Amino acid sequence: MEEEREENQTLLQSSSYPYYWGYTPEEQFYKQQQITSTKSSFTTPRGLTLFTRSWLPSLTTPPRALIFMIHGYGNDISWTFQSTPIFLAQMGFACFSLDLQGHGHSQGLKAFVPSVDLVVQDCLSFFNSIKK
Repeated sequence: MEEEREENQTLLQSSSYPYYWGYTPEEQFYKQQQITSTKSSFTTPRGLTLFTRSWLPSLTTPPRALIFMIHGYGNDISWTFQSTPIFLAQMGFACFSLDLQGHGHSQGLKAFVPSVDLVVQDCLSFFNSIKK
């Protein structure tokens, strides 16, 4: 108990929050929002490993629809991206996204996109795998 109090005091004195949403750990935050979120990876047909995430509504009802989301150039699917899929999952939609090649936690030279056609192929491969 004393150790936890000291840790909380240290967090309060720091100049930044430990998590994007404040002091609530990520998994606990999702539970509070009544959604489920997963992290995984997807290997493209060309052998590239891409970081993926999902945001799902509560398991008590089937999703209203599947929504596939793509971040912009130089961005990723970290916390700043998540407010929209979290909201959509709360409304009953199952959301899926991936970090594009060279972005976020995906393989590739940072922020280098060798071909938009390859990015489109990667996205279609991932999204089609979800539909199956």
